[in-house]
Amino acid sequence: MGNADYLMLHCAATPEGRDVQPQHIAQMHLGPCDILKGGKYLGTKYNGRTYHNRAVLPEAIIGGVPIHKLNGRGWQQVGYRELIDIFGKVHILVDYNDDAWIQDNEITNGAAGWNHKTIHIVYAGGVDQNLKAKDTRTAKQREAMAALVCRYILHHPNIKVIGHNQVARKDCPSFDVPAWAKSLGLDPKNIETRKFY
Repeated sequence: MGNADYLMLHCAATPEGRDVQPQHIAQMHLGPCDILKGGKYLGTKYNGRTYHNRAVLPEAIIGGVPIHKLNGRGWQQVGYRELIDIFGKVHILVDYNDDAWIQDNEITNGAAGWNHKTIHIVYAGGVDQNLKAKDTRTAKQREAMAALVCRYILHHPNIKVIGHNQVARKDCPSFDVPAWAKSLGLDPKNIETRKFY
């Protein structure tokens, strides 16, 4: 359990205009992941365990699809607390309360080393049709993201808004979070401007 120090914004790295729903995030993050080294199969990671082959995976379904048909990341928890779809609807991916703490069951896997102190939000999109980084947020997504950020600041007055690209060498979320946060008129104390890599 940790204090909610940061509100990190992400993109799903899905092509502009493609609808992304909670089951898609679950399939990408929770689906089993084959472990390969030098082209050799070493096992499959699923739900925090490693299986010696896919045939012994437990029977389970994620988002309506049997896990043996999925290739995800094998995580035990999705990477984000909330998803903003292309229509601006906010979907809760992980149940939480609005207290000042991130309980163990509320920790999501958005950025290694940051998860115990960070709330992660993702928007559908973030790349063009050629999978190149692009701010694809629709007007409705921008509106929903701004409202969500302001709501979090209201509940966590000292939280700092930050982009995934400020803690890792990634394009995600495909826009300049500090500049965007400033354009909203947020208090400078709520805007993280540093890079941590």
